[in-house]
Amino acid sequence: MADKLFVIGIGGTGMRCLESFVHLCSIGMFDNKEIDILTLDTDATNGNLKRVTQLVACYSNIKSGSQNDGGAPNHDTFFSAKLNLHNFNTTYDAQSRSTYSN
Repeated sequence: MADKLFVIGIGGTGMRCLESFVHLCSIGMFDNKEIDILTLDTDATNGNLKRVTQLVACYSNIKSGSQNDGGAPNHDTFFSAKLNLHNFNTTYDAQSRSTYSN
């Protein structure tokens, strides 16, 4: 396993592309790869972001039996890639962002 891939999804459209990407991983398209997925979104309450996060957790749970551990990359099977999810999202609910002057 020499390759390590990085995939970045930005905004709602990027999250939808990541959903498709995870589905491709589930059919074994990225055989024996470790893939770091980065989500960038200015809205932490975005429904597309929530679906991607849940989908990667479900993928990891099916692959390894744990949502926290993505398991090891496998060869010639479904769910063969190891997915590592990293989120970078802005939360506007913080007290310091409650008014325009802050």
